[in-house]
Amino acid sequence: MPKIAIVAGEASGDLLGYHLIQALKQERDDLTFIGIAGPKMMSLGAKSLFPIERLSVRGYVEVIRHLPSLLKLRKQLLTQLLAEKPDIFVGIDAPDFNFWLEKKLKDKGIPTIHYVSPSIWAWRKGRINKIKRAVSHMLTLFPFEQSLYQEVNLPSTYVGHPLADVLPLEPDVEKVREILKINPGTIVVALLPGSRQSEVMQHAKLFIETAILIQKEYAETQTNQIQFLVPLITRETRKLFEEAMHQIFETRPDDQVNMQIMFGHAHDAMEAADIIIVASGTATLEAALLKKPIVITYRMP
Repeated sequence: MPKIAIVAGEASGDLLGYHLIQALKQERDDLTFIGIAGPKMMSLGAKSLFPIERLSVRGYVEVIRHLPSLLKLRKQLLTQLLAEKPDIFVGIDAPDFNFWLEKKLKDKGIPTIHYVSPSIWAWRKGRINKIKRAVSHMLTLFPFEQSLYQEVNLPSTYVGHPLADVLPLEPDVEKVREILKINPGTIVVALLPGSRQSEVMQHAKLFIETAILIQKEYAETQTNQIQFLVPLITRETRKLFEEAMHQIFETRPDDQVNMQIMFGHAHDAMEAADIIIVASGTATLEAALLKKPIVITYRMP
């Protein structure tokens, strides 16, 4: 039974990994997947040796703070993957974490595939030689990236972004709102504060305060109801957002808004929305593909 080692570093990687595993299983049903996976990949049977949240860090400050534990985790993961003797390794994005793993595994004779080329066409193009030493084959999201790897004789394949195939060309807003049991005529605002716990910690109060402000401004001029949808992918991020809501509304009960926290279903929330307020990340691409008005924000510690 062929064994594929696979590592995704955050929610966007989990999404890419989900579609990759799904496509591979359509070709062969005897494949097994092991490494670091998120909930979407695990729903298809991927075994995660460590929680994906352990890799979901951002910014220099947070990376430095977690660096010792990340280095320890990476060594532990390498040891376990070598013991598993996979037939191939797939690293999804997370280049600083995955290229080291890929180099170690490639040196042991295990073919390595990296999914999502770093933006070497924009900055630090010299990295390409380091990439070549670590990667057997590169999967790119943009067609022009292939020529960069051809220059150094690194095999690459343009695969595009699966969201372009998954999301509808024309969103069926009425159908999604019916599924979500949203009353006709309601103005819907989707709030996406991020997929990492650190992002939700930084954005939760900001997004809630924004919802309160929108509610007050809108109530003065309009009669339609307004509803806020907040899709969150993990119990941890949901708990953080609920705690922020409790802190705000406990002291300001008159500022209550119609806010529905959803466990996942980000696509449904965005498809149902009239407008989307989103933390910068993969969700901005999803919102753009759904042809929705977007307000993009990001707050650093």
